[in-house]
Amino acid sequence: MEKNEILQMIDTVTKSLDLLVDTQRKTQEFMKEQLNVNKALIQRIKKLEVEANVVKTNESAGVNDIFQNMIDRFNKERDNELKK
Repeated sequence: MEKNEILQMIDTVTKSLDLLVDTQRKTQEFMKEQLNVNKALIQRIKKLEVEANVVKTNESAGVNDIFQNMIDRFNKERDNELKK
């Protein structure tokens, strides 16, 4: 092999390794963000479960009203999060 061929091969291998490292770094960043999203969703679900289990003694609301209240709260909280 000529010197140029060897240098090209080394360059190709080096670029491939750089791409691999970059891909792994981006994958780790994505997974970290996904973990944060999952944690936020878990907290949201827990909060909604607690709110769904609360019995309001002063009001008699129908099933549709309960669900509409939950949807309204969810939308309001989502809007608040988007504003941050």
